[in-house]
Amino acid sequence: GLDSLSGKNRSPGPVSLPLDGVILSLQDLIHYFRPPEEELEHEEKQTKLRSLRNRQNLFQEEGMITIVLECIDRLNVYNTAAHFSEFAGEEAAESWKEIVNLLYELL
Repeated sequence: GLDSLSGKNRSPGPVSLPLDGVILSLQDLIHYFRPPEEELEHEEKQTKLRSLRNRQNLFQEEGMITIVLECIDRLNVYNTAAHFSEFAGEEAAESWKEIVNLLYELL
């Protein structure tokens, strides 16, 4: 994980991160928390809004917002994709900005 990227626990080579899985999971979560469409009937829209609020409350109660914020903080330690690539490799650097942006969008 991100802990292994710190200088203290650094392994000899770049760390293998499941970047595609991380990106797909973040995209799924963003879709899961998307508000209902405006075109829906009032009653159906209200039902979907209640469900959305319940999902958001559960997400918060389970501490997920704190975890997302910690991930953002840890990724923001790296000022650029090039800086991140020093610790996680070239492929990870290409995904760094997308992952940070998806984390912000999720919030």
